[in-house]
Amino acid sequence: PETNTVFSFMQLYTYGGATTERDTKTATLDHIRYPALLSELDEIADLQDNWDTYGAEAPSDHTIEYARDMLRQCIVFGLIPVDVIPSGEGGVGIAFRKTDRYADIEFLNNGSILGATSGDDVEPDVWSLQWRVDHLTSALERIKSHLTP
Repeated sequence: PETNTVFSFMQLYTYGGATTERDTKTATLDHIRYPALLSELDEIADLQDNWDTYGAEAPSDHTIEYARDMLRQCIVFGLIPVDVIPSGEGGVGIAFRKTDRYADIEFLNNGSILGATSGDDVEPDVWSLQWRVDHLTSALERIKSHLTP
């Protein structure tokens, strides 16, 4: 896909290089965790403004759908998030962790998308993304690489 291609689930799903080899045990765990993450996202979608008692906006329907599409792509990349959480900034975060390393992608109601990585042995890094195939693919590759040094 060209770098100016607008993201859609099927475009990213069929994007070359997005396949990973995983053993049967990992794939089975993926299928167990994935429905739980979708269920968590459904609960987040029901939040109301001020859900945190500090005035946070509830995630918008658009933001929820972005997060749902990204969860699908995590499966394609062999990245199973540890959590899906509402953002105090108004949006949804998808969190990853492996031993002492952490990463997340946060979809904000204002349209911003942020990626972040951190760990005991690395400096925190935060970057902006756009809802495009090349940005999202790159973010997942960056997170996967960060979690498996």
